[in-house]
Amino acid sequence: MSTVTTSITQRQEEIIAAAGQLITESGYAKLTTKRLAERMQFSEAALYRHFSSKQDILVKMLELLTASVQERMELVASQEERPDQRMRAMFDSHFTYFKAHPEYLMAIFATNFMERSPEIDEATTNLMEVMRGHLKAVVGQGQKAGIFIGSIPTDMLVHIVMGTFRRTMKTIRATSKVRSILIGLLIFFGLLTLFLSTSILLDLFDMREKEGNYVQFVVLANFFASVLYLVAAFGLVARKTWARYPLWMASVVLVGTSLAFAWYVYQGGIHEQHTSMALVFRSLLTLAFYFTAAWIGRDQQQINKTTERT
Repeated sequence: MSTVTTSITQRQEEIIAAAGQLITESGYAKLTTKRLAERMQFSEAALYRHFSSKQDILVKMLELLTASVQERMELVASQEERPDQRMRAMFDSHFTYFKAHPEYLMAIFATNFMERSPEIDEATTNLMEVMRGHLKAVVGQGQKAGIFIGSIPTDMLVHIVMGTFRRTMKTIRATSKVRSILIGLLIFFGLLTLFLSTSILLDLFDMREKEGNYVQFVVLANFFASVLYLVAAFGLVARKTWARYPLWMASVVLVGTSLAFAWYVYQGGIHEQHTSMALVFRSLLTLAFYFTAAWIGRDQQQINKTTERT
């Protein structure tokens, strides 16, 4: 298989890195030369000396990705002799790369929503051909060795595997966005709740006076929930399978506290009127956090199973 190369200057590498950050933050649709020039801290005119348009940047990203695929697949081929082990290593390489460089994954999907152009078509075709070529080689070897099913034509089997890979990449893309949003919300509510509950418990900043007739066991429940929010956020950042469990524990604590608070009110306990609504809102919000984290974990398990099957 022929070597894939692409020329790029150091300044172009810096621009592509900045473009990748913007794509990861806001998506390709919101990548503009104005925003990119601001991120690079120079004028749009200076940017145009290196790239004629944002489409030109996308083409260069696809070319770099194609060269990366070629290099990584050749390395895998040199390290793994058995076709089944080589295929698994190939997909592991792709998944690892796209997790580390999500902007390239988003660049691939951006080509589906752009007006067609010869440059985009050529760059996309080259990328797919390189991926398909390496996959076809390993599938063919596996069929000859009796490791892969031989009753299905090689091209058809390659098409099936490529389709599975694309669906998995779409799942990773969707899950990554939701994961990022959930992490942000957990950190925000975790730190906010930790500050407010700690301030009341330790009577900092005259918070007890501002809060009025606070209920101590409700404040303690909020404190424990805030810690669990932050633990779950850490788990999601680290992609741990247990990340949803702290949210389940927080849900149990808050729902239990809501029931205890209802009995407390029924018994005539002194409280502020807004406490009940705030507690119900936090309980429902935490349950939403838990189900979202569970969905993320389920999709991650499906991705892992898909990788193992391939």
